[in-house]
Amino acid sequence: MGGVDLLDSLIGRYKIKMRSRKWYIRLFYHFIDLTVVNSWLLYKRVKEEQNLPMQFELADWRKNIAYSLTKSGDFKNQRGRRSISIETRRASTRALAMHPTRAVRTDGVGHSQIR
Repeated sequence: MGGVDLLDSLIGRYKIKMRSRKWYIRLFYHFIDLTVVNSWLLYKRVKEEQNLPMQFELADWRKNIAYSLTKSGDFKNQRGRRSISIETRRASTRALAMHPTRAVRTDGVGHSQIR
């Protein structure tokens, strides 16, 4: 089987079944399918070159990627108020006002105030 025929048949096996009227959404899902199948084909090629058994078939590969993506931003929802970090506290405090030194204040020269 040729490269394009193989890719199309593998995409057709486990295609994302999301319907949309927008063409760019369909294109986005097709590119996701394309990258998943290409990554599996690269994985398969590397395993064959190293003479190692494959651990994942295409369906398992897709499940593993989906699981990894859904758990990548997973965090525990903590109860109560969140503590404010040090950077946030520093940003919220007012900047210190710049005061002239004692020598400048008492030198007797009329300085204009800068705002």
